[in-house]
Amino acid sequence: MKRYLIILRHAKSDWGDVNLNDFDRPLNSRGKRDIPLMASYIIQHYPTIDMAIVSDSVRTTETIEGLRKYGVSISELSFSHSLYLASAETIASSLSTIDASIESALICAHNPGVSEFVQSLCTLDFFDMPTLGSVLIEIDIAQWSDIFSSKGSLIRFDYPKKK
Repeated sequence: MKRYLIILRHAKSDWGDVNLNDFDRPLNSRGKRDIPLMASYIIQHYPTIDMAIVSDSVRTTETIEGLRKYGVSISELSFSHSLYLASAETIASSLSTIDASIESALICAHNPGVSEFVQSLCTLDFFDMPTLGSVLIEIDIAQWSDIFSSKGSLIRFDYPKKK
């Protein structure tokens, strides 16, 4: 069965407050400005999102809520602390728990994990996900727990500066 996976890196974060810990960093003005552009692009060129699993950091939460504000429809949304600075293996583990009835899923998390995950799933030689970068991957798996032994096809790679 064909399934679609969207991997999204959070929008550009604000480094202005040196006393703020990394988890609590919000989006900066460029990050907020880029969200409507990417929301429009996701709506036009990506499949409907059945489920999203999002890191619970401030910047990922603001990113996903911003996309929803500008019309990106997500049927089911959950936040996971395990996706905060997650490795590629942790991202795969999060995906493996998704119910088999879900056809399209989105992960919103951080680098380097998102880049490493896309690189390993699609067997790319080099891949670096920019802020608010998104990829659409098609995978032929019967259930999400098959993610560990599968390879995907990179269908789209989009980011604000590309537009």
